Order: sequence, then structure tokens, then C-alpha cells
Amino acid sequence: MLNRKDENGPGGIGFREDKAIYENARVEQDQADWNAHNNGYLERQRTAQLRLDEIQTEIQRRNNTGNLLGRYIRNMKNSPKVLTEFDEKLWSMSIDSVTVQNDGRLVFRFRDSSEAESTLD
Repeated sequence: MLNRKDENGPGGIGFREDKAIYENARVEQDQADWNAHNNGYLERQRTAQLRLDEIQTEIQRRNNTGNLLGRYIRNMKNSPKVLTEFDEKLWSMSIDSVTVQNDGRLVFRFRDSSEAESTLD
């Protein structure tokens, strides 16, 4: 069950801010004390907003990764089980880079950051 404190985001910031404004309007207070009290609320709100922004960025990153994986899986399902010719779409969705070493080794770096090696024959 949600209580009033939880309704306005992390830490019930909106409720606490409303309470501070109500108290300031009803009870005589020292302005410096009220400002210090209010600044604490504003700092918590700023911290919560920064965290919310981080979470939304992470959600977007994960959605983008999910979309990429979905396209990759669809492409794999539509591809023949055995490749008889070069598939540019599969290549571009699988391989991030290929590095040719001085000794003739090829290092394939996949989109998931894994690597595989092969040699030039």
C-alpha cells in the first residue's frame, strides 16, 4: 500500500516540500532555518532527478540492445542453416571489427565484445 510519502517519487520529496511550505505559511519561522531546511529538500530532489536520469538512460540502452538482438535473431532465423555464400547482412550484424596481426592471424571482434582468432592460409 502506498502512503502519501511515497506518492511523489523517491523519498516522498513532493510531500515533504508541501509540508515545509504549509509550515512556513502557518507558523512563524526563522527564514535562515527555513532556507536551510528547504535546501535539504531541493538537494534530495536534485539527487533523485539525477538518479532518475541515469535509470532512464540505462533503460534506453537496454531497449536499444534488445532491438539489435531482435534484428539479429530474425536475420538468423531467415538465413539458411548452412551458408554457401557470403552474407553481408549477417556479417555486419555479427562482426564489430577484424584486425590483421603482423604474423597473419585474424582477430574477429564480435558485437558482444567476444573475440575469435583465425589464420590466413
